[in-house]
Amino acid sequence: MKSAKIEKIRKAGLITKGAVYALLGILTFMAAINVGGKIAGKNGVVSFLQQQTFGNILLIILAIGLLGYAVWRVYAACLDPKNKGSDEKGYAKRIGYLVSGILYATLSVSTFLTAIGEKQQGGSTKQQAAATILDKDYGQFVLFVIAIILFGVAVYQFYKGASKKFLESVQHQGGKEEKEVLEKSGLVGYMARGVAFGILGWFVFKAASENDPNNVGGMEAVFGFLSSMTLGNVLMGAMALGLVAYGVFQYFLARYSRAYS
Repeated sequence: MKSAKIEKIRKAGLITKGAVYALLGILTFMAAINVGGKIAGKNGVVSFLQQQTFGNILLIILAIGLLGYAVWRVYAACLDPKNKGSDEKGYAKRIGYLVSGILYATLSVSTFLTAIGEKQQGGSTKQQAAATILDKDYGQFVLFVIAIILFGVAVYQFYKGASKKFLESVQHQGGKEEKEVLEKSGLVGYMARGVAFGILGWFVFKAASENDPNNVGGMEAVFGFLSSMTLGNVLMGAMALGLVAYGVFQYFLARYSRAYS
């Protein structure tokens, strides 16, 4: 695939990903301050868009953008345009890209099927997957490993935000005010993602410990977990704004970074 073509696919994918995070954050923040909205994850965004005028057309556009991001992640994993290398650290990052690509491809297909009126299976896919794993003799061990990986991702995301390591990925060419927004959106966004991955890891750890797949959940469950705590709506609102910030940073990443190192 030519570099110019993959660059366009990457940019479209990043902007779509950013829009999804921004929307789920906005919807959840509105719910936190009781002005409408609802606690939402990526599937909640799909449901929200479908309810709008020309909703199914919006979903098809969303599905195409998500597929673009999935293609970029798989491309990055297999062809290594960012030169992550073939050592242990490089392979770990590239495996992460591949997993991300598969997950976004799945979301793209699900979104497209929803747009054309195909009924989706009820229940949580994550819980179904956890139940399948727990049915195996080694199931609890696998979930513990997944939990540890999620905790590791959480620490890295938090570190990437707090240290502003994300700036290594962008070559900013705009003004001072825009640069400030870029830096703040990346800092807040990655730290919020760190917290989210930590909670997701806790869900999987609890599922493994209690041998109960129902403990596994996605972003809706993360927000629900936060809302159940003291000052829950404040925590949920802060997390929601953090994910809006992450969505905003994806725009800057699309604009000021390149597919190739």
